[in-house]
Amino acid sequence: MVRPHQNLEKLTIKSYGGTKFSTWVGDSSFSKVTVLKLDGCMKCIILPSLGLLSSLKNLTLEGMKGIKSIGFEFYGEGWSKPFLSLETLCFKDLEAWECWNPVKENESFLKLQELSIVK
Repeated sequence: MVRPHQNLEKLTIKSYGGTKFSTWVGDSSFSKVTVLKLDGCMKCIILPSLGLLSSLKNLTLEGMKGIKSIGFEFYGEGWSKPFLSLETLCFKDLEAWECWNPVKENESFLKLQELSIVK
């Protein structure tokens, strides 16, 4: 439950060993985060509600071998327009990924300029 300061703008979490992240990851109180990278969190099976980060512009999910599905938990439950500011989204080396459940058309990723899906 180590929690960084809420004025944080850039965050990288690397090689986290849990199956899911602490509740503060993706919490809307981190509204100043613009860059987020989750890297090598191989045991993680559920993504945090990253869609709630209203200022997030750049998101990278890399080497998360336990992720099979990206769904509503990723967007944030009860959130009608997730990822309002997201411009760059990169999925890299998600070996087990099989399914991506989108939210309704035209309600998310409104500013997305670049999408990368590698390996």
